[in-house]
Amino acid sequence: MHPTIRIRLKRALGVFALVSCVLFTGIAAATAGIYDGLTPDQKNKIQSGQPVVVMQEAVGSAWPKVWVYQRVSATPEESAAVFADFELASTYVENLKKSKISKRVSKNSFEVDYLLSVPVLSDEAYTVRDVVSSYDNGSSYQVEWNLVRATSTKASTGYAKFEALGTGTLLAYYNFVTPGAFGSGLVKDRAMKQVRDTVAVTVKQIEKEHTSNRELLDRQILVLRGMLQ
Repeated sequence: MHPTIRIRLKRALGVFALVSCVLFTGIAAATAGIYDGLTPDQKNKIQSGQPVVVMQEAVGSAWPKVWVYQRVSATPEESAAVFADFELASTYVENLKKSKISKRVSKNSFEVDYLLSVPVLSDEAYTVRDVVSSYDNGSSYQVEWNLVRATSTKASTGYAKFEALGTGTLLAYYNFVTPGAFGSGLVKDRAMKQVRDTVAVTVKQIEKEHTSNRELLDRQILVLRGMLQ
């Protein structure tokens, strides 16, 4: 082979290898799940059944952004089906006096009215729009929410994602609230605890239905599937 041709071929192969590496890396990053982005310590805690709580200060806000990660002993579909039973939430979430669907926007979008008991202060009434969806070719599920109106709270956004983790599910719960005039000090601490406790009791409810209330869970799964058809 002529030396010039050999050099050009090597350069071409080098460029091809570089492009292939970049493409492969991009694909891996795009398909990586939430669990893959956690630290080894966080993964160990999750695998042992402990919740992982991450807080990040938000510019211009008195309250931080909050993520809670926890393993659930149920499938992603089962977990999402229980979470998307919005009206059931008031039966197991502490201090939640009311959770009622007030408007069905579309087959997978709902406005839900809540009433939360706030110690020392007046109860907080608020309405959020929940949107239910699936991703990863239908193997993972997500419920996103945005505040529509509230007694005091200025804004609230969040999501609950359910991705397969071995024989169970990784629940990733995110919430960011822009509070009203009461949003500091003791109330802030209680609100952060409310987020952690909400995840804990949600996991407990999912696992309870998974092991001992299959009839209810099967109905919830059918409703979830109807939302996503």
